[in-house]
Amino acid sequence: MLILYYWPGASSMVPHIVLEEIGTPYQRQLVNLAQGEHKSDAYLKINPHGKVPALAIDNTVLTENIAILIYLARRFPEKHLLPDGIVEEARCLSTIAWFASAVHTTLRILSGLSALPLTALHTAISKRLLVAFFGTIALR
Repeated sequence: MLILYYWPGASSMVPHIVLEEIGTPYQRQLVNLAQGEHKSDAYLKINPHGKVPALAIDNTVLTENIAILIYLARRFPEKHLLPDGIVEEARCLSTIAWFASAVHTTLRILSGLSALPLTALHTAISKRLLVAFFGTIALR
């Protein structure tokens, strides 16, 4: 049985969507980031990085979206989650890596900024990050 450790609105939404698309049975295990559960001794045994997502597979755990997505695509090849050609697969993996390293990181920064008191500096930083983020998307 697969167990997905997740938090709503986090990047763990990505494997959650893929698992739903695959249609295989799995369990969801909420990790309450707001209460610091991701830093608990119990969760750090699951994912020493203290992040979601994590995907438990029998007696092992995969972490990070890229590894989880590749695992799911190869475990369920009949779902055609990765393209067939080697170049096409490499391009797909490049896009997945870009989302993991640029998009999710930027969104995490922006969501962290939104928790700060609104000040002129905060507003300026937020606008600058949004321009940088959306400018990057426009270039792709």
